[in-house]
Amino acid sequence: MQTIIDDLLTNYDILGKNNKSGVLILHGWGHNLNSWLPIANLLSTKHKVYLVDLPGFGSSYLSNQSFDTYDYAILVTKFIRKMKLKNYTLIGHSFGGKIAIVLASRQNSIKKLFLVSPSGINERSFLTMLKIQISKIIKFAYPVLPVRFSEKVYSTFAAKDYKTAGPLKDTFKKVVAQNVVREAKKIKVPTIIFWGEEDKELEPKYALRLRNLIKKSHVRIVWKTGHSPHIEDPNKFYGMVTEYL
Repeated sequence: MQTIIDDLLTNYDILGKNNKSGVLILHGWGHNLNSWLPIANLLSTKHKVYLVDLPGFGSSYLSNQSFDTYDYAILVTKFIRKMKLKNYTLIGHSFGGKIAIVLASRQNSIKKLFLVSPSGINERSFLTMLKIQISKIIKFAYPVLPVRFSEKVYSTFAAKDYKTAGPLKDTFKKVVAQNVVREAKKIKVPTIIFWGEEDKELEPKYALRLRNLIKKSHVRIVWKTGHSPHIEDPNKFYGMVTEYL
């Protein structure tokens, strides 16, 4: 299904018919609503599940605009109003979790919050900062350096998501630069933090940091999974989620 929000074509899907128990799911960077379909199908037997392609992903288009985290949160808020969602459970993965943190800090219509390896609260290591600076230098000096040398160094040091972002590169730079620690401290709804034991993108230690930021929060480690436990072991993840729904 599709709708127009702020002149942007927004793709979404709705599964299930239980109007009394809504669940909204926000996917991670580089993903789309299809990555959550296995979980959504399982949840739809007892809940009405809303899936949305964030602008720039799946079949939702961003055209020539660039968004930051808060722009995404505003658009999702308008989607929530359009769907007339109230007293619902919000699930956000990685970048979608970052947006979910912003939404939960501003809204009182969220009943429960499930964060799956959310970004935006991790501290950049010295090595990461060094890679960013080298990438900037190479990009600036690109016209005067040998092409093969520039491409090899850039390929080595630039972030994978940035290299594959295509027209979303400006959006990626804005999103990555933003921290949502302040918003996390404002969250008052019951929150479950899920984290893959073997997450290499965002280390599990950040689950504990997030737990300390959100008062009514609890951490669940999804054993033997990485950054996307809902994809890597959907049955295990679904079983854990249903404990709190």
